[in-house]
Amino acid sequence: MRWLTPAVLLVCGCYTQDKYTADLAQANCDWYDRCELLGTLGFDSVDDCLGEYAAWSTEDEDACQDYDANAAKECVAGLQELGCGEDRAENYPAACADVCAQAE
Repeated sequence: MRWLTPAVLLVCGCYTQDKYTADLAQANCDWYDRCELLGTLGFDSVDDCLGEYAAWSTEDEDACQDYDANAAKECVAGLQELGCGEDRAENYPAACADVCAQAE
């Protein structure tokens, strides 16, 4: 059964916190672009937006000590599906709140 562990890891993969941070930035910036909000938010391009997110993600590297990869995947998927006509704050994926939530 030891041979299954590497195979399972290859199939499932690990959704690391670094990958999540990059995907979260991309999903947010893509939403701003898709909904024609980049300029309104002060960004010249998606790359400009991604640069801002990159600066934010290095500010507090210990901010997410209880990382939940499943919640992270759900969060990004939910952001990718978020429509432009929807109230972003009201419809922000609930899973995003669980990515770094501490267990009670």
